[in-house]
Amino acid sequence: MPRSSRYAVALIVLLGCAGPATPVPAPVPTGTPAAAPDTSAPPTIDPRAFEAYVGQYADAPDADMVLSIYGDSGRYYLHPTDNPRFELTPAGVDTFAALSIQHRIAFVRDSSGRVTALRMRARTRDFPPTPRISERPIIVRFVEMTRTDTMIPMRDGTRLHTVILAPAGSS
Repeated sequence: MPRSSRYAVALIVLLGCAGPATPVPAPVPTGTPAAAPDTSAPPTIDPRAFEAYVGQYADAPDADMVLSIYGDSGRYYLHPTDNPRFELTPAGVDTFAALSIQHRIAFVRDSSGRVTALRMRARTRDFPPTPRISERPIIVRFVEMTRTDTMIPMRDGTRLHTVILAPAGSS
């Protein structure tokens, strides 16, 4: 075989080895049926059933923090005091996920089935149970504000430092 032909064959073999690997399915043991892929839709919750969770929950470590749970226009929210609200997605029985902050919320029921508290988990941290203090949520519309710092001159020549807060997008 001429030398150039050997190089061509070697090049073809090398290129064939460097190509993308074809995935080989793992062997299924005999007698065990192959597991079907999970094609189930994410859990949903009836808005009337969600009413059991609606209310205020007192944050034990921070007495000024109240977590409000409520529904609005077919969506469900967790709204901490003085913070924007976070949308909740049903994740299971009595369990919701706040995907934007990567928290999992599980509601705790007493022996009669009434919701009495909630538990939050953030990645690997479990927060203490947050007791329910009211069945009526506090709904405060969080408005984004713009801040302007300015100096206002007075008649006597002094200047007052002033902070002006206004809703974003207003003139």
